[in-house]
Amino acid sequence: MLPNRTFVSALLLAASACLLTVTLGEPCDIQSGQSNVILDIEESRGPQTNQSTRPELLPIVGNVADDITLEIASSSRPVFTLVDKQLKLISPLDRDVNDISSVILQVSCTVKKSGKRRNIPVIIRISDVNDNAPVFLSPTYTTTVPEVSTLQSNHPKDPFIPIIISYYAGPWADALHYSQ
Repeated sequence: MLPNRTFVSALLLAASACLLTVTLGEPCDIQSGQSNVILDIEESRGPQTNQSTRPELLPIVGNVADDITLEIASSSRPVFTLVDKQLKLISPLDRDVNDISSVILQVSCTVKKSGKRRNIPVIIRISDVNDNAPVFLSPTYTTTVPEVSTLQSNHPKDPFIPIIISYYAGPWADALHYSQ
């Protein structure tokens, strides 16, 4: 005798709910099961503050409106504010000017039903954007190239290209010209 459809549907629904609970964890747990959260963000271009972290939302179990409350408890630099599960920049980030590669903060998560509180370390890695012109310390640079040298390239058919060196007479005699 086969069980009726209602019983089977209820059993599958219960099993799915158990699996979802095991996969997601308890409110204020980190979804990955790790002890901290690592996010990435690009540095600002000028006064820009609208770039998002990757991932965009903090991977913390629970709904901010119903299950948990989140707030920034401490920060190595006060450049973020927290809106629901999203960190938003409140001032521009410049790796070169501020000499920073990351911002570390603690997010305090409180379970609304129990009052249980947990501090979650969040590391935001700041990736550099090539937004500054190069600065040369000297007006000229000198190097020596051995007579038998090759220039390595990414060309699939010829990864080694010979260097042809030419010397010019006259006012540019000390200059070096090379071609492929």
